[in-house]
Amino acid sequence: MVLYSRNASGCTFLLLQSARHQTWGFAKGHVDGDETLLQCALREVSEETGYKLSSGDVFDIFNDCSTYTLPKSGELKRTVMFVTRNPVVANDLKISDEHQQAKWCNLSEALELLEHQQSKSCLLRAADWLQLN
Repeated sequence: MVLYSRNASGCTFLLLQSARHQTWGFAKGHVDGDETLLQCALREVSEETGYKLSSGDVFDIFNDCSTYTLPKSGELKRTVMFVTRNPVVANDLKISDEHQQAKWCNLSEALELLEHQQSKSCLLRAADWLQLN
């Protein structure tokens, strides 16, 4: 999920660095059981960042879907990202041990840190969406 905060300088986006891959990305994970995609996103955000969000905290008409092939296994993977309706409080962040660090970045900084084009495209679409809404 794309989480953002606002400060005097403007909008910043939360990036998490994976402890396993050392790559930067968003809070995300896999669907458990019969969870909906949104329920999964809300649970993963809570587990990975400590933010307790509800479905009303997420734009229900915005999601960003990408599909790609995993390099080692050749398996097809699909990700669906949501964006929060309102900014979160940056100081309330509590990252899980799945991540080695977190960083609040402006758009250009975030685009520099993100390695995967799908993540960059998602962030650009989310940033555009936030400007319009």
